[in-house]
Amino acid sequence: MMFALIFFYFAFHAFHGERGLLAYIRNSHQLSEAKEELARATAEREVLEKRVRGLRSGSLDLDLLDERARDMLGLVRPNEILVVWPQDEKNYE
Repeated sequence: MMFALIFFYFAFHAFHGERGLLAYIRNSHQLSEAKEELARATAEREVLEKRVRGLRSGSLDLDLLDERARDMLGLVRPNEILVVWPQDEKNYE
């Protein structure tokens, strides 16, 4: 009888304990979500770094400078069509 209780105690904690099987599965899922978020953040950072390199004085990209200035000032040319995207859907590529 005592052996069965001890076995049940350890078996229960092997599945439900702080370091049990269910905690391992939950932590593995959280780790994969964190890796995906890291990949998204890294990709966004690379895009932003590429844009910043185009604005440095040593390698000034005039088209990029014109785009940023007109975006920040809200200016358009007479022959252009302005399409406004919601802020949360803006793509920085």
